[in-house]
Amino acid sequence: MPDLDPEKPFRPAFVAWLTSPDNERFPAAAVNRTWHHFFGRGLVNPVNDMHEDNPATHPELMRMLTKEFIASGHDLQHLIRCIVLSETYQRTSRPLSGNKKDHELYSHALLRQLSGEQLFDSLFMVLESVRYDKDLLKSVTNPGRDQWLQSLSDIRHDITPTAYTHGVPQALRLLNSGLANGGEVPLIRKLLKEKMPRDRALDVLFLEVLARYPTAEERKDFTTFLTETPDQMTAYRTVWWVLLNTTEFAVNH
Repeated sequence: MPDLDPEKPFRPAFVAWLTSPDNERFPAAAVNRTWHHFFGRGLVNPVNDMHEDNPATHPELMRMLTKEFIASGHDLQHLIRCIVLSETYQRTSRPLSGNKKDHELYSHALLRQLSGEQLFDSLFMVLESVRYDKDLLKSVTNPGRDQWLQSLSDIRHDITPTAYTHGVPQALRLLNSGLANGGEVPLIRKLLKEKMPRDRALDVLFLEVLARYPTAEERKDFTTFLTETPDQMTAYRTVWWVLLNTTEFAVNH
């Protein structure tokens, strides 16, 4: 129990007690919630139900990270670094034949829907150097950042991060938004200015939007489309629009 002095504020005493090296409950909860943030589920799941009858899936890992967090002086950046540099975090979301049904042992990454903020900011990142005032950027098809977040964010706190809650309204928002359809795209302007070969331009479009190269099947289909579309600006903008509206762009994988 903390030693409280009625003549002094209680808050410093509470913080000292909470972060004491002898108190493992607080750092364990912090570790579990941080793990949940990056993986979509906690080592103890649900994260707000930590007790002896609901043990961690990986108790040794939980103990190790808790002790590391305490030793670091409750340094959250250090904890994050430990997690994201692990082989577990860097695993692909593509399962193998033997672990397709695994949803709690981290044999592969679980797909997680991007939040409204993440998706909106990802669109601006793809727009490269174009600078907009996010709160003033409004039009009929894009009424502004706040309205975007209202339509693309799920305010239900009981929804698991690995559940895909978007439907037709969210898909239509992405398909018809002025961000994806209107204005200039610096990347496409650069492709045309440099007269980049179609095959290389296709690689650049995939890398900028999806951070990967096209598969053999994708390359075949998109190359055919680019060849059959005489106006290169229209062709590149269409490919760019298609990639922005893939499920792959809207999930963390």
